[in-house]
Amino acid sequence: MMQIAIELLPSLYLSVLVADQSSGGGGGGGGGVNELVCPVGATARLIAGWGWSLTDHHIVLSLGEDSCTVASSAGRKMRYRSMETAARWVELVITRAASEYGLASVLPASRRDRWRDAKVASLSAYQDRLVQSASVVPEGSAARVAILAEYADVQAKIDAL
Repeated sequence: MMQIAIELLPSLYLSVLVADQSSGGGGGGGGGVNELVCPVGATARLIAGWGWSLTDHHIVLSLGEDSCTVASSAGRKMRYRSMETAARWVELVITRAASEYGLASVLPASRRDRWRDAKVASLSAYQDRLVQSASVVPEGSAARVAILAEYADVQAKIDAL
């Protein structure tokens, strides 16, 4: 499964996902109005200070000229009924990421190792699901690019643990 995922990753894709990053955030390169970004990449962008808005029931993230629409791990645009539900999702992912970062930094070494092992196992299982999702969407589609970028974002997150 891992070999398939590595072969699917775009060769020019580069992502760094850390809580204190100072620039653009994760997810495929320079952005663009029609780019999709999956949850881990969206979270990285939000933590890095990207703004968000709700357009046609979809969350659009933006920073300067770059913008992207939040998609599920299957590469489909996530849909929200109202500004309130979208705001709750944004708040939830930011709070969850900040809590996770804070938790890891204060755990005693032995508990941190157990937490890290469990987190790596969970993220690796998510990567497996991403590979499955990528295998059923057309090659070169925005959905596939987003899913593969998410895979790389998750790997960067694992590497940063």
